[in-house]
Amino acid sequence: MRDKKALSVLINHKAIIDAVDYDKLFLWQRQSLSYIERFLGKDSEEFRLMNSFTFPNYQDKDYDERLKVTKQLLQTAMEQSIQTVKNLGIVRVYHNFLCRYSDKELIAGILAVAGAIFGAGYAIANHLQHCPPV
Repeated sequence: MRDKKALSVLINHKAIIDAVDYDKLFLWQRQSLSYIERFLGKDSEEFRLMNSFTFPNYQDKDYDERLKVTKQLLQTAMEQSIQTVKNLGIVRVYHNFLCRYSDKELIAGILAVAGAIFGAGYAIANHLQHCPPV
């Protein structure tokens, strides 16, 4: 995924929580965690920050006030993630060593190896053709 697409996803996701009447904060946080993990990695500060939130108990007398503060903190954490993607881009996770190279680099490498093998085979065949039989 490209940086611009990741940035667009995060901005659109932040727009959901910016709505005044949105109240599904736990589900929003879980989805945010999956996005941040994919774009910035599990070891990022943004992931740890988003994962550290605890939600108030609805039986508390100051539940509405604490929920409002939690929502503001979640918005701030998402804004921090957006700024990180803007400034640094997304983290590329490589599953094996071939993923580190572009298609063009892999094709060039394969052609070079194939050329070397063909050249070595041609040289050996040419050498054997000009050698007297034993």
